[in-house]
Amino acid sequence: MIKMSYVLAYILASQAIAAEPKMTTCRLAAMEKLSTTEVLCFYVGAQNTEESHVSGLTVGCMPQYQCEYNPKPPGMSLKDTLNSIKEAMQ
Repeated sequence: MIKMSYVLAYILASQAIAAEPKMTTCRLAAMEKLSTTEVLCFYVGAQNTEESHVSGLTVGCMPQYQCEYNPKPPGMSLKDTLNSIKEAMQ
């Protein structure tokens, strides 16, 4: 009976570890002014992991942070991505 509880605890612990997202360091790649009060911060991490956030102009963009690892195949350039985001915001 005791061995079974250890096995159950091990299974639950391994599932909890597997559920945690893998993280990577995302670094600021570009910053675009959207309006008089907002700026778009564009970050790139390992294997083309990309994230973007809108921030207040007075706050600005963090130089780097831990983001969820989400590898993408090479494709659009950073400039193409920024242009498509600008077009979507209009």
